[in-house]
Amino acid sequence: VCTTLIGGLPLATNALLNDSERQLLRRARSTPLLLGSNGSDLDLVVGSLYFRALPRQPLRQADVTAVRNTGLARAIPLLLGHQAQGARVIGTSIDYFSFRNLTPTSGSLFTTLGECVLGAEVARTMGLEPGDTITTSPRTLFDLAASYPIRMKVAGVLRPSGSADDDVIFTDVKTTWVMSGLGHGHQDLTTTAPTDLVLKRKDGLVTANAKLPEVPEITAETLASFHFHGDPEGFPVSAVIAVPRSQRDGDLLRGRFEGPGPPRIVAIRPETSVRELLVSTFRLRNVFNLVLLLVALAALLALLLVYALSLRLRRDEFNTCGRMGARRGVMVRMVAAEIAFVLLASALLSLLLQVGLVTLRPAVSQFLLSRGGGEKMSR
Repeated sequence: VCTTLIGGLPLATNALLNDSERQLLRRARSTPLLLGSNGSDLDLVVGSLYFRALPRQPLRQADVTAVRNTGLARAIPLLLGHQAQGARVIGTSIDYFSFRNLTPTSGSLFTTLGECVLGAEVARTMGLEPGDTITTSPRTLFDLAASYPIRMKVAGVLRPSGSADDDVIFTDVKTTWVMSGLGHGHQDLTTTAPTDLVLKRKDGLVTANAKLPEVPEITAETLASFHFHGDPEGFPVSAVIAVPRSQRDGDLLRGRFEGPGPPRIVAIRPETSVRELLVSTFRLRNVFNLVLLLVALAALLALLLVYALSLRLRRDEFNTCGRMGARRGVMVRMVAAEIAFVLLASALLSLLLQVGLVTLRPAVSQFLLSRGGGEKMSR
């Protein structure tokens, strides 16, 4: 077992790291441009691609409209910061699913306010399916007034993609605005209403008191009562994925956000930021490999000590073999055969470890990226 770990552990860890790096680069490479507020590029990339960090300052819906009006790129908004039963809720548009090649395995994509689509892993762990409901959570324990928990209807469940999309809940940006308290609905008091909610009735008009509750679930009956306060063009958006029609259009779009002085909005290429991150992790991997090498050398010395002590304990056995006529070369070959057997068994175990790793590597890499690696990178 020790010999197997000495040879198989470095190979296994390097294979996992290589696969994780490939997944990071694949998702970054498939995202042409990211637009966000001026700040940490890494936070913007980790938040927008892996949903693990929040940009420092949000953009406005007017910025999304401005990108669309240029005609240079398709603009896909992202709004982060909300959760539902421990899963992250991502507000976006219907274009996100065609951009990421995401299709529902059951149900359909969201079409109206209050509907959501579950990632494959979220649906599996929560045991939800189309037609069920899920309730959003306040952002913090003491943020009950600033957020608006609602019950969302599950419209569909996405096919597994082996990416961060499996671990989140998608809904329309307007629904996340409702969660932020920028819009709400009320009960219809013109038909039936509890007497303790009505302040007065006059000429068909009903005046409610402060006890009037907001509707916790958006249904076909209550959809018309939902409205927003203020101009939606000023509502927040965490980031924007820009998909230009060509390389030239992408360069022109980036040029619009570059100029003298610190810009309010930055346009970055995620692949560049991820490669810079991987340079740092490559240095850490070299340190890790050096530590593994030192541990392997120490374990090898321990194995040599075990063999030396074993030979001393078997001195009487070798003397008996000599009295029976065995030459010294025979005993050397016997000990060498024992060592060769251990090495062969270790090689087979290491091979089985690598075969198992090939089978489980995508799931393990996704686990590291979605549940551990992203949070560490954001910190």
